[in-house]
Amino acid sequence: MNILIKSKLIKSSRIKRLAAIILRFLDGRLDARGLENELIRLYDRQGEARTSAPPWRPANAVSMDGRNPASNASMDGRNPHQPTNLNVIPGSTRNPASNASMDGRNPHQPTNLNVIPGSTRNPASNASMDGRVTHRSETFQKVKKLITQRYPLRSPADLRPDQLEAYADTVAARASAMENLDEYRKRGTQYVQVKAIMDGRTTTICRSMHNRVFALQDALEMNEKQELLAQPNSFWEGNQYFAQTPTPEIDRAWMPPYHYNCRSRVVPFIQPRTDAEAAILKHENLVPLKEKDIQAIVDYAGTLDFADAAKKTEHFSKHRDELKVRSEEEMMLKLMQLLENPLKKMGLAVSARDNKLNLYVWDPKEVDGKHEFIVFALDTRCVKTYYMKTEADIEKNFSEANIKASILTGKHVKKGAKMVDELDVKHYEYIIDYFKNDDSCDELEMFSRLRFDEEWEGIPEHLKKRILAVDKIVLERFHSILDYPTFNKYIACIRARVKREESKHE
Repeated sequence: MNILIKSKLIKSSRIKRLAAIILRFLDGRLDARGLENELIRLYDRQGEARTSAPPWRPANAVSMDGRNPASNASMDGRNPHQPTNLNVIPGSTRNPASNASMDGRNPHQPTNLNVIPGSTRNPASNASMDGRVTHRSETFQKVKKLITQRYPLRSPADLRPDQLEAYADTVAARASAMENLDEYRKRGTQYVQVKAIMDGRTTTICRSMHNRVFALQDALEMNEKQELLAQPNSFWEGNQYFAQTPTPEIDRAWMPPYHYNCRSRVVPFIQPRTDAEAAILKHENLVPLKEKDIQAIVDYAGTLDFADAAKKTEHFSKHRDELKVRSEEEMMLKLMQLLENPLKKMGLAVSARDNKLNLYVWDPKEVDGKHEFIVFALDTRCVKTYYMKTEADIEKNFSEANIKASILTGKHVKKGAKMVDELDVKHYEYIIDYFKNDDSCDELEMFSRLRFDEEWEGIPEHLKKRILAVDKIVLERFHSILDYPTFNKYIACIRARVKREESKHE
């Protein structure tokens, strides 16, 4: 069995192997000498230690202005590793590798980089005469110090096995971040980007930090100065998770891990390949978008379709009457007409349901109190939904799913709540199918249902009965399938309403 375990560890990634070593040290299976020997084997063994190559350049990344960042310098002399599409300010004397600019601006401004035209800065490389350098002992010493001195566990006996494992994983993640940042520096990387894993486990913290770009030197210094292994949740809550904070205004280049069991990582920043990617990157860093950026996103959305033919057919069958279309082709034509409408309203926001970035587009013109409404899932590259929604329900996508939320067009004037009608209830009944199919459109109907409760006394009795019928099915079958604030608020709302209505008939 021991041979099998050892074999699996050898084949696993370095971070997992390091976490396993730290866990054995924490629970007493390894003493200080044993820890050192394991770290030596992990970092100093021939073929195991990292080597840094000469400054790395992606071979196929082309910047917005046609320069190839694979070269050491552009035609105009600017450093190709600078995000050239993010509000470059000529004339600045700030060096992103320093802690402060000459003009006093925040140095953590990857999206407002203040590049000096003509600059050919390139961080010094540690490469040897043959272009490669090993730094095994340096990494080994840093990791050992990190485990035994920077983040020692005072009383491991007081922790449960799962808590010990979480601590070990987080120390390994911090060590991995340190090692990677050192490696990026040796390769000549100037900017790094945070990448989170997007799934049902992704935290608000990680989704807020996802795709943020920071100067490498700032990241290195922050990683060295970080006193706590992971900031407490109160820190992130106190800063509203930086959910609406532009990256240039974040006080430090916060690096993962952001919390225990954090899966976010940091990678070298590569220039966006298209205008749309550049515009989306700006939004991810909450840098204000210009008209050309908005148009680039609209143009990109115009290339998207439903995820597959079955989704499109299902959507058409559900909404053809309200959209007044006779075919799928007519539905898509009408959708494109709305997207091209110069008076359309638009906004960007991260869905609280699936952590995906959505583009919301709606017609300001009302038809029976509702607006034509489209949701484009930019991360998954598809049309998510297209139907009629009230203004109040649309606006909840920006007030409730408030991670990186912004209106792209002129402020929409709220005209007040509309009476819940037959179509609203029909849409809400679809939520059962959405839950069955794990369709993120369910979130839109959760927002609608929360509005229903605010207007409950004015809803006709026959519609109340249909709403309550759906509520009871949800509480019976789906009450625990998700766990995030909007869903939990929705479940609490319908549970309370069902209980109140049942008490009236007792």
